[in-house]
Amino acid sequence: MGRFRPILNAHGITEQQWRIVRALLDTGPMEPHQIGEICRISSPSLAGMLTRMEDLKLVSRKRLDHDQRRVLVSLTAGSRALAKRMTPHIEAAYAEMERTLGADFVEQCYAMLDKIGTALTE
Repeated sequence: MGRFRPILNAHGITEQQWRIVRALLDTGPMEPHQIGEICRISSPSLAGMLTRMEDLKLVSRKRLDHDQRRVLVSLTAGSRALAKRMTPHIEAAYAEMERTLGADFVEQCYAMLDKIGTALTE
């Protein structure tokens, strides 16, 4: 995270907020429990985080028409624009990491992290 924190700080977004933005970019609107599962954030922490993100106009929440107890979280135009501004910096940090460590080693690390994530959810 040392390579990414300065980018996140420069754009006024926390690590967890960025994880949520990335998850919503990748999958589209989701319910909070789905975001929590993907981002590995506990429900109590996520509730407060989504409130702060809504206050910052990074996400919007809408009750589902067919079940008013359920909420769908979506990115705002502002958070999409933020992600678009950040993407070149994030990609450059990943590229630098690959140059420093080697692409094969980085790929092995990703594979190992995927295995760990799978093992912890079984």
